Amino acid sequence: SGTRIAPLPPGVQSVGAFRDGLARAAAAGRWGFLGMTADWVIPPQFLEVTDFNAGRAMVKVSRTPEQWAVIDKGGRGVV
Repeated sequence: SGTRIAPLPPGVQSVGAFRDGLARAAAAGRWGFLGMTADWVIPPQFLEVTDFNAGRAMVKVSRTPEQWAVIDKGGRGVV
């Protein structure tokens, strides 16, 4: 018995814990989110990310000027 773990996509350098069904993960210096089957639900495209909470996460989209956005679990911006 136990949990079956899927192999990570190639190039994944760092993976966080699953929160709200998604885990933040880094590849090639960008962050995105993996689903429970280790597939990219939101491809790595952000400079930094926070964990999902209540279906939302914050993502850093620019360093200068520093800009953050809020996305939903489909990767769409939320106003």
